[in-house]
Amino acid sequence: MRFGAKSRLDRFYRYATTMTALGAVMISMSLTARAQESVGKTNKVRNDVFGSVKHRQLSVADPVYRSEKISAGADSFGELILLDNSKVLVGENSVVSLDNFVVSGSDIKSATLNVTKGAFRFISNGSGNDSGVYKIKTPLSSIGVRGTLFDVYVGIGGLLRVVLLDGSIDVCSGGVCKFARRRCDVIEVASPNDVQEVPFFRSARRTPSEARNSFGLLFGQQRFSPEFRAPTIACNQRAAIEATQNRPVVNPNNDPAPVSIDAPTPPSPPAADDGDDGGYDGGYDGGYDGGYG
Repeated sequence: MRFGAKSRLDRFYRYATTMTALGAVMISMSLTARAQESVGKTNKVRNDVFGSVKHRQLSVADPVYRSEKISAGADSFGELILLDNSKVLVGENSVVSLDNFVVSGSDIKSATLNVTKGAFRFISNGSGNDSGVYKIKTPLSSIGVRGTLFDVYVGIGGLLRVVLLDGSIDVCSGGVCKFARRRCDVIEVASPNDVQEVPFFRSARRTPSEARNSFGLLFGQQRFSPEFRAPTIACNQRAAIEATQNRPVVNPNNDPAPVSIDAPTPPSPPAADDGDDGGYDGGYDGGYDGGYG
């Protein structure tokens, strides 16, 4: 091969190698930028709340990013406002991932919120246009959202309890689904394909201590910002109706009360004659003259 031709070929190889490396860098930078695209920001943070991007502790007004894990420690919580003004509350000892966000400007086209453990609240933006936009994933189930407000609790082994507080949701595990349409409905998933509707929040069939242990976000809500609180008056109303329905029914036909008639007192039996007159000498002289007229 002539020297000039070899030199040109070497330059071509060096150029191709450089362009390939540059392309790889640009792709990597693009993926990094996409991964670190902000999808919302914090509204209120109490104590230990962390974001997985750069392993940072979150403060008020910090951005949160696509595919980021948000975790809250003991006695901690974080309030997030997403780009479309939907709201997410991450409760204590909880981990939530902001996965699969498809964003167009300030609009979120689709998103998955993956709740690994702990307590989580979702509040839609109220526009009516977010039906089907969000999907909630847990270790045992998926939750379809239709313009709604609800709490999710993921316990040991992935045990799931969902409390519907407004709107409607469907909870599916495997091929089994349950639909919640009434406020305060509770759906539980204890294992794959085991989806059950259980007593509603505030039902007397659950003790107050069980309710507090199971649905911690619904107690002491003054700690949250007003727009992150969930109204529970409908639950109290359902409990009052349940108490009325379960009250024992007395006289269901509204019959008049029976009239009590006193029976005559039977005469006392004659005393037994034991041969002792007790000193009574028969002094009663029959003075009563039988005055019946």
